[in-house]
This record gives sequence, C-alpha cells and structure tokens, in this order.
Amino acid sequence: MMKMRMNFYRKVQRAMLALLLVVLSLCFAGESAQAVRVSPPRLVFEDGVNMQYLYVKNESTREVTYRFSWRHLAMTPDGDVVNVDNEGAPDVPLYKTADDLVRFSPRRTTLGPGQTQRISMLIRRPASLPDGEYRSHFVIEQLPATNDGVGVSGDGNAAVGVALLVSRAIPVYVRKGKNDVSVQLLSASLVPHPEPKRRAQIPYFVEVRVGKTGNRSVIAYAHAYCGDVRIDTASKLFAVYAEASSRAERIPVNPSKAGKNCSNMRVEIVGHMDDPLQGKVLATGAVSR
Repeated sequence: MMKMRMNFYRKVQRAMLALLLVVLSLCFAGESAQAVRVSPPRLVFEDGVNMQYLYVKNESTREVTYRFSWRHLAMTPDGDVVNVDNEGAPDVPLYKTADDLVRFSPRRTTLGPGQTQRISMLIRRPASLPDGEYRSHFVIEQLPATNDGVGVSGDGNAAVGVALLVSRAIPVYVRKGKNDVSVQLLSASLVPHPEPKRRAQIPYFVEVRVGKTGNRSVIAYAHAYCGDVRIDTASKLFAVYAEASSRAERIPVNPSKAGKNCSNMRVEIVGHMDDPLQGKVLATGAVSR
C-alpha cells in the first residue's frame, strides 16, 4: 500500500511540474512571437507588375527553420475578417484568392541568428482572367527544432512537450485590368475609453464606420482633427477588402492636444502609400458627441 501511495505522489509531482513548465513557456510566448521580422508588411501587385520580393529575418538567438504557405482570410460585408479555410466559416462569395496566380521561391528556409532570406514572388495573369482584385495571405511559419519543447521524462505516465511557434500572415494583393474604389465616412462618434484606468493616456476613441464601393480593396489611414490640429494619439492604419462594403474602426484621440477649445472635430480618411490613391483625402466628416 505504501509503495502504491509513493508511486501516486510521484506521478502527481511530475504532472504538476509539467504543468508549471507549460505555464512558464506560455509566459514567454510574446517574446518568441517577436523573433521574426517580415518586410514589407504587404505586397501589392498592380496591373503590369509581375515580380516583387519579401524579406524574412530571424531575430532570435538560435537557428530557425521557416515554412511558407498560403492562408485565405476574407472579409464579410460588414468588415469582419474570417478564415474561409476553417470548417463552418461563413461563405464570402465575392472573395477571390491569389495563390493560383503566384509562384514563390524558396518554399522553406533555415536561418541562423540575424540572417535574412529573400523570397521571390512571380505573378502570372492568364489572358482570360477577369478584371478585379485577387488576394491571399502569405504565411511564414516557424517549424519546431528537434530540441524544442519542455517536459518531464520518467516512466512515461507524466510527460508533456510544448513547442511555441511563430506564425505571420502577410496580405498579397494581385490586380488585373480595371479597378476602382470609392470611400465614404458613414458615421463617426466620440466615446470615452472603456477602461477608466487608461483614460490618462487615451481619454477617448472616435468610433468610425467606413463604407466602400468598387471592385478592389482600399488601404488607408484614419486621422482625427480639432480644427487644423491632429488629435489622434497614433495613426490608425486599416484596410477594407475588395469583398467588403464597410468596416468599423476605433481611432484613439486626445482632444486636449488642440487646447481648451476643441471645435470642428472631424475625421479624414487618407490613402496609404501602398494604395494607388496614396496621400489623397478619400473621405471626411464631422464627429458627433
């Protein structure tokens, strides 16, 4: 009986130690997630552009192997992003994938600390391809090393292994023929930060809904102003994908940046540098309070 109790306690101790190691590993997941740098953050192939490069840098302190693949992230009409590869995902009939049009090399790479891999992407647009925009997300996935994981070895009854992997998804846009887009500011309202403890840094948000018509995505910044003074605490970058008709966003703002009198509060939507309408004001409107 005493021997059975000792075996039981050993198994419990092993299980508790394994659980502790899992928890400690998860605590450092954020650090691991920053160990790869990918540039640029998106690739846009306008009509007539057929070759571009993506760069992946290993910023960890050990050798890492990365595998490259595709993921299909679509946007519902109201702007919710869904992975249409998942079982039960909503149908997004206007979404058109790009990976059949893209050839890339290499398929995987192993990089030492600080090393960078250049990935070549070649676009082939068949003559019969309908005009419009095609988009897939290029996935950079870290593969587990042979010594990855933590665990407890013993009689096999209480062993756990954990591998914390990095995965990044970069949108790749491919356009053909005639593409157009129009942007509208459907609504904008000022609301206090929902967490009172954080209002000292970000007192308010401007909640906006941006509308879009046309057959391509728009990549833009949303800025907030009091008169001529910008009051957003950080530039709000967003995209409304080709298949969506609107999207909701929150702009962090501090009206006190404009002084005591914050009059004529408004929002401007400006084309991002990766958008054909870069630098142009696409929409503007007043903020309700």
